[in-house]
Amino acid sequence: MEFLKHYFLCDHRMNRKPYILITILSAFLFNLPLQIMMQRAMPEKIESIKHVSEQKAQGAISIFTEAYNKEVNKIPKWFLLVSFAYALLLLPLSIMRLKDLDYPLRLSLLSLISPAADVITHLRGTTMPLALNVVILIPVIILSFFLTFKRGTKGPNKYGPDPLEEKAA
Repeated sequence: MEFLKHYFLCDHRMNRKPYILITILSAFLFNLPLQIMMQRAMPEKIESIKHVSEQKAQGAISIFTEAYNKEVNKIPKWFLLVSFAYALLLLPLSIMRLKDLDYPLRLSLLSLISPAADVITHLRGTTMPLALNVVILIPVIILSFFLTFKRGTKGPNKYGPDPLEEKAA
């Protein structure tokens, strides 16, 4: 119970090691089973996307984009909502890492842009163009690499003491 309190309060800084470990653990406990359920729910749709992506013909990109748009509409709503819930569960990690880096906490909201856009467009019955989806993912990927690999602020900052110095003491 102490771990959950520590995790959800976000009242401290988190260095890279626990961030990476919790992210990997959550991927195995949450995302992997979700992907397996998704594949069982829609095996023929996933196979059709794989088939199109394996084509080497001229114009394969446009064929893939067309197949992508058709298949995205068939993704179950529960999958998108659970994916958004997963992004919300990872939000405290982003907040604690941004505190360690002494950066604005608003940057953590970048991680919600892609799942929120997917849920909104799907609930409206439309699809987001593949190119727009890729453009939305770029800042999310940059933020993920930044949070994973950049060392936190040395010494105390406005969010508290350095977690590495606390462990050494």
